[in-house]
Amino acid sequence: MKNTFFLLFYFFSLCAYSQLDKKVLIIGIDGCRPDALNIASTPSIDLLIGNGVFSSDALNDDITISGPGWSAIICGVWSDKHLVTNNNFDGNNYEEYPSIFQYIESFNSDLNTASICHWAPINDYIVDDTADFTLNVSNDSAVSSEAIDYITENDVDVLFLHFDDVDYAGHAYGFSPEVDEYIDAIEGVDLLIGPIMTSIENRPNYDNEDWLIIVSTDHGGKNISHGGSSLEEENVFFIASGNSVETEVIEKEIIIVAPPFNCLAENLELQFDGDNDYVSIEQNPLFDFGENRDFTIHLIKNKLINLIFVHIFVQNYLL
Repeated sequence: MKNTFFLLFYFFSLCAYSQLDKKVLIIGIDGCRPDALNIASTPSIDLLIGNGVFSSDALNDDITISGPGWSAIICGVWSDKHLVTNNNFDGNNYEEYPSIFQYIESFNSDLNTASICHWAPINDYIVDDTADFTLNVSNDSAVSSEAIDYITENDVDVLFLHFDDVDYAGHAYGFSPEVDEYIDAIEGVDLLIGPIMTSIENRPNYDNEDWLIIVSTDHGGKNISHGGSSLEEENVFFIASGNSVETEVIEKEIIIVAPPFNCLAENLELQFDGDNDYVSIEQNPLFDFGENRDFTIHLIKNKLINLIFVHIFVQNYLL
């Protein structure tokens, strides 16, 4: 299993040597399943993947709803701390766990921060007035065009963009790599990302800038919905791209033992080394396999990357 903390340390070390002006673009693609992203034609996103860290095995194992999901990404904590459990944001704890924009502005108020969103509650509740500029728009095309204008006309330091058409397609037709309309929506967002990247490269001071581009999603989906704890809903992707980012693909590791064998031999239980390092499973009829039937135990060792890594990457990159 790859050591995620070593990866972070290595990434931050690379950034520390950069003498260029650090800039950050965070692109959120709402409701985008990694397995669908992998088969869609996305040349712009593929270029970002090829120039940075990528994982299609990241997780949102908290609440797979947009309110809690984007709160986790932007505030860097789970729902037990930001206290958002649905899309009405009642009882939120943003005062104690504010958005990344507030941390940035507190660190250096001269940094130019902006957030342009298709789904308005992100700006209305999560970002609020913590960014220098916020704008809600009615479609994904407007997100792209407004972003291009802002990048071209301003010396922006941190920009967050939210695209929502993929989530719309999932609710309308199905969250699945087998649904053409869902794949079309992902490819449509990719077409909108390309001109944004071009506008960055066309900046007059681009050669003196070091851009970190992060792309991720808040949740997946199953059938025409999300909010549950299935892998289809929890599995998300993560991209951190830039010229100072070491290229790396982070994948979950699966060990397949063939042919099957009794790893416990004649022992009646699996032994561990330390104190109290056991797994206790409550009695359940689902686990009643009988006395002479084979079965498999699946242990999940740890998690590689999850939603709050977006906040961690940005905070350590800039601050």
